[in-house]
Amino acid sequence: MINDKLINTLGNRVNNLGLCQPLTTDEIFTVEKELGIKLSKDFIDINLTCSYEYISFFSAYNFGLTNKQSVTNETLSLRKECNLPNNYVVLAQQDDVSFVLLKTISEEKSEVIWCDYMDLFNFCDTGKFVYNPTIFPSFTDFYQFLLDEEEKSRAEDKVTQQFPAIPNMT
Repeated sequence: MINDKLINTLGNRVNNLGLCQPLTTDEIFTVEKELGIKLSKDFIDINLTCSYEYISFFSAYNFGLTNKQSVTNETLSLRKECNLPNNYVVLAQQDDVSFVLLKTISEEKSEVIWCDYMDLFNFCDTGKFVYNPTIFPSFTDFYQFLLDEEEKSRAEDKVTQQFPAIPNMT
């Protein structure tokens, strides 16, 4: 069951960071239609408040269909290239190191899998991940992780600004 209070709390945290840029229902519907999937309620509710792609330290793909690096284009490409199962959506890629996948299970449930680049291809070949990916049991959990990391990063930046490194005089 989706916790509306938690989603509101997450939205407030994102607003405090000044990162809020929501997806539209048209963008969500178009991606669902193009990929033949149904996104989970928590994914939709959260992203209608503020999209994950604006708080991510990953190279997040956008939901727009005009960009070559969109969720739709990247997902369809990997479906063709390596037989990525149809219930997976490619949300992000971190250089050539890792991928973030959304596993759509039902309208109420999805998981987010952060896997090694090579492990994605292992999964496509064998149906199993080999290198122990990080699995978030819901999109909400993944989103909380992104927010926590963004807040940590900003706190570290503030400390660095207050106490800049002393240049080496030798």
